[in-house]
Amino acid sequence: MAFRKRLRQQAELVSGSRSAPVQRGPVSAPLCLVASACPTRQERLAECATVAGWRPVICASLDGALSTVRRTLFRLAIVDLTESWSEEVTGFRALAEHLRQQTELLLVLCGNADVASEEIWARQLGAWMYLPGMVGEEEMQMICRAAVESANKLKHGAPIIAVS
Repeated sequence: MAFRKRLRQQAELVSGSRSAPVQRGPVSAPLCLVASACPTRQERLAECATVAGWRPVICASLDGALSTVRRTLFRLAIVDLTESWSEEVTGFRALAEHLRQQTELLLVLCGNADVASEEIWARQLGAWMYLPGMVGEEEMQMICRAAVESANKLKHGAPIIAVS
């Protein structure tokens, strides 16, 4: 229950209705942006990131995400592009393009299972990983753990290989 309350507080912060961020996890944990318009997916993605050692910051809108990205250095960004939230998809695609300009950021895009053009776009963009459809919690935790290792390599200038 406390986990959900913290997630709602973070969502309120990003939407502008709160004045101070709610921090979760150890302060030394790297930051992970979770951009999704779906509260259930936000919670699930943030929980997987937390278990893997990230400190997630949830953004439910493009404006909130862009504002947060301007003032915060993220090492991992998970962007939800699923069709069930199509109003935000165009904005979150723009967010992904903006995030890709950051050199020390790993970009994970969660897309639609049956849209080949989306996967092509994600790969051309240079996403670290593209997930067609939502994966299970264990798989997402594994991806987030792999991202910790890759982010550390990237931080120290070592080459990384996407695991998608």
